[in-house]
Amino acid sequence: MLDQDSEALFATHARDKNHLRMKELDLFSEQLGHIASVAAFLGSNSWFGMLEVIDVTPETAAAEVVLKYFYFICASLGFACCGLSAVGAAFVMMFGTQKAVRGRKADVERTIKEMYFFRKQLVRLLVAAVVFNMLMSASVQLARGCPNGRALGLSVTVAVLMVCASLFLVAYVKRIHGVFHVEKEMTWDG
Repeated sequence: MLDQDSEALFATHARDKNHLRMKELDLFSEQLGHIASVAAFLGSNSWFGMLEVIDVTPETAAAEVVLKYFYFICASLGFACCGLSAVGAAFVMMFGTQKAVRGRKADVERTIKEMYFFRKQLVRLLVAAVVFNMLMSASVQLARGCPNGRALGLSVTVAVLMVCASLFLVAYVKRIHGVFHVEKEMTWDG
């Protein structure tokens, strides 16, 4: 009788553990979809930033030229980070879930651990894209106010506001992460 109860308990535990892992896999797929959506939105901003025409003439001030080139470098890097985030999220969603569902029995747990790693990397790329978009916005404001000091005060103000907004965003995200962060010891590995 005790052996049967023990076997039933182990079978129930294995079924519940597998059910929990599949819910976790669904959660990862949903989160990766959100990462891809945000990356697409930021990527469109960077793409339109790269399409802006630069007028560089021999009379253009050197500082303005540097700011305009910095603007295009930030737009290009922001677009690249967004593209990598979106494509990476799509591939992790496709191949990660396929491996977890169709792979060997032990692949579900290993796939979940790998998806943790890739999600962390994709979020870092997305943060880099946000930083490049903020730098792009600040540099274009400075470049517009650069010639002959016209509107330089307004451009510097907007650039400082963009930097302050990005610092606030980073602090806010850190606070959210701190509230909802799960310690390694608290996770259930079965």
